[in-house]
Amino acid sequence: MEAFTTHKGIGVPLRRSNVDT
Repeated sequence: MEAFTTHKGIGVPLRRSNVDT
């Protein structure tokens, strides 16, 4: 699995990486 890191600091399985930046 790819590391999904958002600005919130939570790894969620999102289709887009860093969708919330």
